[in-house]
Amino acid sequence: MDYDTHTKVLYWSHELLNVWMIIGGIILYTWYPYQITNDNWWSTQCPVTAYTEKTTGASGTIERLVNGWTKDLCLDAAPIKQFTNLSYWMITFYSISFFNFAINAIWFNDGGVMHEMWWRWSQLSIWGPIVNLCLLFVAQNSYGMKQ
Repeated sequence: MDYDTHTKVLYWSHELLNVWMIIGGIILYTWYPYQITNDNWWSTQCPVTAYTEKTTGASGTIERLVNGWTKDLCLDAAPIKQFTNLSYWMITFYSISFFNFAINAIWFNDGGVMHEMWWRWSQLSIWGPIVNLCLLFVAQNSYGMKQ
């Protein structure tokens, strides 16, 4: 493979990866809210309102909270909140990279200011997967905590 072909393959494959990460961020953003509203198990665990149980005893009727979780609390609890933060990061970070690439490709700006911005952002984007893994680690280790 000659040098020009090699650089074009790297150039386009880098941006295809960015597009895939944006799509992954969108899927991650919609996954838990979709599950909480449409899945039977999640709907039982996170009802629209917290349900109570009435017990009649010697001292009268006692009403106690059976499940303190509601749909809103579930969406704001860990790890859903952490996965949402990860999806925001993925969508924002990789969209900026793709936007820089698109402007650079449209303007054929080889060596110009836009190309320099794209190049520097590409160098900076080495931190993207590292931040993804850190946020994923935080989300995976935060199961079962409110707030």
